[in-house]
Amino acid sequence: MAKIKFLIVVVAACFSFLGSTAFAATLSVPNWGPYEVGQTFTVPVFVSTAAGESMNAVSGMVSFESDKLRVLSVDKTGVLNFWLQDPAFSNAAGTVSFEGGVYNPGYAGNRGTVFSITFRALSPGDAAVTFSNPSILANDGLGTDITAGAS
Repeated sequence: MAKIKFLIVVVAACFSFLGSTAFAATLSVPNWGPYEVGQTFTVPVFVSTAAGESMNAVSGMVSFESDKLRVLSVDKTGVLNFWLQDPAFSNAAGTVSFEGGVYNPGYAGNRGTVFSITFRALSPGDAAVTFSNPSILANDGLGTDITAGAS
């Protein structure tokens, strides 16, 4: 049976600075694979903040190769309390879009689950999963963008 090795490659995005102080928060997915064609697996999307920093909103889009992966479901269980846009997927477009938040005092920490995506492997080969337009906002009352990237 054909084996699939999924190399999760995530594109780095925005850097945000306020004066000379750099803020840092990231979105990430762990490395997964290899998987066999037809196998299902779940990939969490994580948010991490710098020490002493909390976030209260996160948004963006996860892109995947729709000829190699198919989204079966999205689980919203995680650190967010509410969704401005429930995670919505399009297998035709190869995307999962999302926008949500967390009440005061926000979320601070490493690898807090934002949501999880359950995929089915469709064909052999490496498949990239990337972020587009990631945005992580500080719980500072100003909506300061603290996005340092996505990986």
